[in-house]
Amino acid sequence: MVQKYTAFNFGGAGKKRKKRQKVSSEYQRKYNTKLRADELQLLILGNFREGYHLVLGYPKGNEKCTYRESDENLKRFLDRVRRRCKKAGKEFKFIAITERGKRKEALHHHMVIPNDPELLELIRQQWGSGHIHISTMYEDGAYRELAEYLVKVETKEEAEKGKAKYHRSRNLRKPEVRRMVSNEKLRDDPVIPKGYELVKDSFVSGFHEGLGIRYQRYMVRDLRPCPQKPKLKKPHKFSLLNGIKRLFGRRNRANGS
Repeated sequence: MVQKYTAFNFGGAGKKRKKRQKVSSEYQRKYNTKLRADELQLLILGNFREGYHLVLGYPKGNEKCTYRESDENLKRFLDRVRRRCKKAGKEFKFIAITERGKRKEALHHHMVIPNDPELLELIRQQWGSGHIHISTMYEDGAYRELAEYLVKVETKEEAEKGKAKYHRSRNLRKPEVRRMVSNEKLRDDPVIPKGYELVKDSFVSGFHEGLGIRYQRYMVRDLRPCPQKPKLKKPHKFSLLNGIKRLFGRRNRANGS
């Protein structure tokens, strides 16, 4: 991701910096939510392109379960899947969050996983607490809507703290974020370096009300092929029988000479 900002004294050399405007708590809350959506969007783009978006639901009669109990149940479920994957030598990547529905207030979980049918089948087996709704993710909008949906606080118990807590595996690759401050006017079209391409629908340009500066944000994807790891020669298999044969062969050659 590339983030560009104009300097506070943008507009002419020798001009004083603009004073920072005092922002309201509501604006700060929205801005913090936006930053969390940025972080989640990068994680999805870097690890779950065209993966699966799952909704894990509970059967009827589970209304007495509290949000905290449901979130603890999600943690236990993730631990079970993690152990099965480790035993099978499979990598387990995920992002998961607990949510309460707006209309029926039914507790459920959202989960993002890679496009791996074997992992999907394992999750089916380990959930066993209700239904699973599966949808394939598409890169339209660079997954921005999905990221904003997952971090919204309206249907989360963490709303009082101004954030929505989500769970993620530690093995997620975090894309690089490059921030630049410019003393010149920002271009209408971003400059894409050679060997990269602009991620569709990722370009955003606007004005930061709190700081009083203009900004741009966009994402680029590396098109260069990943360097292949050199193939290592397989180690020679040693067996006791082969060792004895080589030993006697050397002795016979020595006696014959």
